[in-house]
Amino acid sequence: MKIGLYLQINELKNGADFANAIEVVKKSDFDIFVLPELSYCSFHSLLANEDICIKEDINNIFKACINLSEEIGKAVIISSIDVYGTIFSVFSNALANETETANALYIKHTMTECSALELEEYRQISKSMFEPILYKGYRIGMTICYDCNHSLFSRMYGIKGVDVIINSTGGNVVYDKWYKYIKVRAIENACYNFVTMGGDGTVANPHSYVYGFNANGKELQPYNIMKKTTALNLPGSIYVYDTSLDDGCAAKDKSHNQLKTLNKNYQLEIPVGGVNKILSQSRRVADGIYVYKVKDKNVVFCLVEGNDILKPEKVLPLLY
Repeated sequence: MKIGLYLQINELKNGADFANAIEVVKKSDFDIFVLPELSYCSFHSLLANEDICIKEDINNIFKACINLSEEIGKAVIISSIDVYGTIFSVFSNALANETETANALYIKHTMTECSALELEEYRQISKSMFEPILYKGYRIGMTICYDCNHSLFSRMYGIKGVDVIINSTGGNVVYDKWYKYIKVRAIENACYNFVTMGGDGTVANPHSYVYGFNANGKELQPYNIMKKTTALNLPGSIYVYDTSLDDGCAAKDKSHNQLKTLNKNYQLEIPVGGVNKILSQSRRVADGIYVYKVKDKNVVFCLVEGNDILKPEKVLPLLY
């Protein structure tokens, strides 16, 4: 699969620049055209005036996205905001066959004024919201921006065996922070994970990036089809990731060799093989949770077995 991520910064959210990008997309060979959170498109005003809690309005949104998909001959992911400030992403595929998904909707959960979690019927809606998108033999999930910080949202797709998760982000975030979020979500769910951002392009160092990782957390290298280069994170570019070029290997994390520093609050050193001794001196408060007293501080240990450390459904109940 080839996924095109549009690095649409705020300065390019206008009709002329969008039309120019669409002309490039039409002539290019890839499968899904992905825009960032709160992106601009030719029917931006329609999206902003609809209410995604009304079925008729959702159908209007789907119709507009399907029309764009048909125009460019590719599936699309568009992220916008409705009339009440609810941020959402839509997947549309005008070329879907009887076994594929034509339209799908995802609503943002965190760092937003109107969260999907506030909806009275959330339990019912969430069942379809996390249903994998079916496209060209792949199972795909969508998330929005800071939802990638909370592992359980991506894991909802992971336990359903998705092959790809795509995140649309608003931009202006710390590079290494988002790098680790997307990398870890890929490893946890044994799938590809991609993200593209918006953000302010007028500053000296625009915080607008694309990322792509394979199931082992290795960063993938895209090609910039607008500027014909492999140079990363040039605002206004469309970056195409080709999963057929993935060698399936892992890679050392970029911050692996950073200097060691003492924790500013407290430094607790546990020798290799010394965990059991510490636990024997700790107070068990629940299954898998122990409290170790160090002077005036409590150190809480959450225990998981083996590779369960990679499963948020095992880890999060302990942490919460």
